Amino acid sequence: MQTSASDEPEITLEQLGIGRLFQHVRDAIVVANARTERIVAWNSSAETLFGYSEEEARAVLLHELVPENLRTLHRTGIARFQETGSGNLIDSGTAVELMGLHKDGHEVPVELTLTAIPETTEDGHRFVLAILRDISDRKAAEVAALELRDAQLRQQQALELNDTIVQGLTVAKMSLEAGRVDKGIEAVSATLERVKALVGQLLAQIGTESPLQAGDLVRKHPANVTTEEDQL
Repeated sequence: MQTSASDEPEITLEQLGIGRLFQHVRDAIVVANARTERIVAWNSSAETLFGYSEEEARAVLLHELVPENLRTLHRTGIARFQETGSGNLIDSGTAVELMGLHKDGHEVPVELTLTAIPETTEDGHRFVLAILRDISDRKAAEVAALELRDAQLRQQQALELNDTIVQGLTVAKMSLEAGRVDKGIEAVSATLERVKALVGQLLAQIGTESPLQAGDLVRKHPANVTTEEDQL
């Protein structure tokens, strides 16, 4: 049965082994009762990260800070910890990246580390300490770096496509001017195959599953193509 904030066992930060620097740590620190999911300690950085004042946080259940798609995993993990005193994430001692849920409903990328607090209440309530770091700036920088890399790659591919067309058609023109029609046709065919391959690569990168096939441009724009019959 879900308990109210007034039913929460009284426990102080000192009893949990948390010192006076708690409010001055740059990372968000949240201490919660694993059985009830009630928050019992909440520093100013947690208020900045999630948008709840310390008073408001006392009425918030821990899973309310977790996006809906992660809540089943959260409930399973915290129930295991309450029952056994251990858990995969808590025992690992390593930080994981996931999303937290702000008071206004938007998701915040965070780096989370969980630590079991040795102290328990007389009736067996366990407590968990969560240290959360806002990594929004890091994630934004990663996205910007990826976008820059993609832009540079697209520019390189555009230059390659341009060079392929110019060089291929130049060879074809020179061959035709020299009366070597077979070589001219060969150069045009080779250029078209190379262009088709480059365009296919570009379309694959943007997720298009229907690359251009030979003759597509001719069928879509027949007015731009003349045949020997048209010239007669």
